[in-house]
Amino acid sequence: MKLVRQMPTGSSSAYALEFERGKDRIYALWTPRGECEMELEFPTDTAVAQVEFYGRQNSLKTKGRGLTITAAGAVNYIISPGAATKITAGKRAFPNHQPPALTQVISRMDDSAQWQLVPDEQSITTPLRRPGKFDIRQVNDTEKGACLELELKRQGEVPHVVGEYTALRLKKPLPIAGKPHTVGVWVKGDSSWGRIFWEIEDAKGERWRSSKDLDGGDWGNQATIDFDGWCFVTFPLTRESPARHIEPGAGIGQWQSKTGGDLAYPLKLVGLYVQTHRQSLDLTQMKPVKGNIRLKDVSVIGDGK
Repeated sequence: MKLVRQMPTGSSSAYALEFERGKDRIYALWTPRGECEMELEFPTDTAVAQVEFYGRQNSLKTKGRGLTITAAGAVNYIISPGAATKITAGKRAFPNHQPPALTQVISRMDDSAQWQLVPDEQSITTPLRRPGKFDIRQVNDTEKGACLELELKRQGEVPHVVGEYTALRLKKPLPIAGKPHTVGVWVKGDSSWGRIFWEIEDAKGERWRSSKDLDGGDWGNQATIDFDGWCFVTFPLTRESPARHIEPGAGIGQWQSKTGGDLAYPLKLVGLYVQTHRQSLDLTQMKPVKGNIRLKDVSVIGDGK
């Protein structure tokens, strides 16, 4: 079997590789988060075989020269007697990234007057992350309604691997009831492989940010913008969180403050840090990031009891 090419899908987080095996063409389809409808187009209608990750095989036939396959984190394979002419990433879904019933929305993020950008904040700067210039505006999203949109203003030269961020802060921090174990927010992603960080203030006035180490202590990329469309992104606040991570010190060990110590309840929401990139890696090539990031309903989950 020989790799022929990576086929463009229109998204740098929906992947399609084309292989040649004898007279057949094999297409490997997957996405790093959630599900993505992948639309394959052929020169003529044809019968194909779908082989799922664990080997289950289905016989399919194109209709109107097209075929829609749902790609996910586990690779799907399409075996065809002829080459596809085009593969396009379509609708996204995130069935495993939905807010639970007991989610407490702290801010709807539907009023830009309540928020401000702090572009010169240096507290989470690393060799791979630096402050950037952003614009914020209130927009009306067709799916989520009123929400906030952040646009990176590309000023100067920045290495492709370096992300740019801004601090998006409430003008007046908002109280958080109870003792939550998880933080979350709806994010309309742009496949920039940027990241979301939360900032809270505890009862002692200590500010905490979920930004430990170069990657925020987030080995599993739970808070990474590795998707297009709306996804509810979560991050653990304590060890009681079901949003588990594979790295050591899950929970408050991934948060940082000036003095450290223990988190003192009750808490207040201070804001978010949002990081993005000008270009992101599409398997083996860096490609320009298209679109902007939208945010809605910054939330907490659970009471820690």
